[in-house]
Amino acid sequence: MHPIKLVSWNIRHGGRANAANIVSALLSYTPDLVLLSEYRPANDTIAPALHEAGFPHQHTTNTSDYANGILVASRSPFEIDAVPAYAETLSHRWVSFSMEGMEFGVLCVHIVDGGAGARSPETQAKRAFWEAVLQYARDNANRKFLLIGDLNTGFKSDAQGTPFACPEMMSKLTEIGWVDTWRNKHPQEQEYTWYSRAANGFRIDHSFCTSHLLPFVASAEYKHNERIAGISDHSIVIVEIADAARS
Repeated sequence: MHPIKLVSWNIRHGGRANAANIVSALLSYTPDLVLLSEYRPANDTIAPALHEAGFPHQHTTNTSDYANGILVASRSPFEIDAVPAYAETLSHRWVSFSMEGMEFGVLCVHIVDGGAGARSPETQAKRAFWEAVLQYARDNANRKFLLIGDLNTGFKSDAQGTPFACPEMMSKLTEIGWVDTWRNKHPQEQEYTWYSRAANGFRIDHSFCTSHLLPFVASAEYKHNERIAGISDHSIVIVEIADAARS
């Protein structure tokens, strides 16, 4: 199996105003698999353009044309996994699948943002989302598996201001045995994937893998030019997986 390159990106409010630039940027990285958060089907030109560019296998989690969801676009066929019962209410922000010939699984999520204060309804909803992710991480800890997407969460060391709500959940994920792929490849570097209006940087877009997949992670990178250019307010996450069919 040849290496597989995954590109994950929050395209901001459906990305319609920047659709052509979004597609151009995605194709410039020659991905095998594209994962877009905040995707909206209404009047969309991104999915059709990706289809024409060689990504005919597509799936969305959207519950309506104007609601945010996740778009999966692939060069190869893939099979969607059933959403576990404990995550059913999150299905518009949650998609798990495996590609044909791909010897590992992928969970892409867009975790909700928290609110002001630990007891706010928004933060409680975020914590509940994280609990579902952690349960899924436990259930798949002994497989080759990748978690990727806009987690709206970061380690305290990856925040220039007050960290987003639930940073402790990131630590719980690593305690289960999952590995921050970017930090694993860049132990001394500091990069941010989103900036506040106060110009504070935060690393909230991530990819984590199980220890079983880690030996096959060839690279984990961020691309910031598109965020700097204003195409989206998030940086792009790119992960390349080598031949995971090897034992």
